[in-house]
Amino acid sequence: MAHFLHDRISSAFLGAIPEDWRMRVVRRRVLLTLVGITFTCTFNLTILTPLTMDPFAWTQALVWPGWFLLTAGLLLRSWAAGTLNKAREVTSTGPYALCRNPLYLGSLCILLAFCWWCRDWLTVLLAAGPLGYVYGLQVRYEEQLLDAKFGQAWRDYAATVPRLLPRQLPPRAAWAGWTFTRWRRNREYRALGGVALGVLAVWLWQWLHSGGH
Repeated sequence: MAHFLHDRISSAFLGAIPEDWRMRVVRRRVLLTLVGITFTCTFNLTILTPLTMDPFAWTQALVWPGWFLLTAGLLLRSWAAGTLNKAREVTSTGPYALCRNPLYLGSLCILLAFCWWCRDWLTVLLAAGPLGYVYGLQVRYEEQLLDAKFGQAWRDYAATVPRLLPRQLPPRAAWAGWTFTRWRRNREYRALGGVALGVLAVWLWQWLHSGGH
């Protein structure tokens, strides 16, 4: 019942603007994301100027929640990318047995990790509000395509698996189906490279603003 009510409420919320405007937002989601995060990060680091954490200061306890979120996000994304058989079937194994959008959930964990290290609560609010709405529209659009392509198989899957937040621990079957070939074909190595550059950028910013200590 809770799953049904959640989907009904989110559907009503995401459908509050006309269809043509929703499609414009979906097509420009990457640009909107880059502009929004660039603005909030720039404002946070140049105007509010919080003391950014050094992600490699292993002895500082506050650093570890960021690493936990980052590692969880990367593992979840890699697990999903190595399981997803894109456009060929309704993937229901691996993390897709837990939620319908594990790639988005992993990305959210990674974003929160960087926000934690940078003490960037503005970007957290952006992700929870405007960007959450944008990617909610994208998820709905993708689900419409999957429904049109796979029909009842997709509807049966969507009726039992939540969109984003898992409600249970993974069953044994969830660990099957991962292959390195799929991981590489889905280009998940780009996420690893981007995250590595991001961690180095956070460290460099902190190093420069601490006088090189």
